[in-house]
Amino acid sequence: MRIDIFTLFPRCSTAHLATASRAHAAELVRIQLHNVRDYAEGKHQVTDDYPYGGGGGMVMKPEPIFRAVEAVLGLPPHQAGSSQSRRMSRH
Repeated sequence: MRIDIFTLFPRCSTAHLATASRAHAAELVRIQLHNVRDYAEGKHQVTDDYPYGGGGGMVMKPEPIFRAVEAVLGLPPHQAGSSQSRRMSRH
């Protein structure tokens, strides 16, 4: 079994994986940590934004997450205006 974990804090996440260490040692599971920030754009690799409509707090930007998942799955990068996007907008 393969488990991919997408996180902004991969070093902190490794501590929580101790419970899965026996399965990992027995090669029953393969765990991969992926830093979402590695897929963010810009000099500072920003992964959060202000919520739409205002309010307190911050929200995750979807673009770095999509890029990370697409890279792990080996999918081509999503392109705005693709045929799938056009099909979905017709309904």
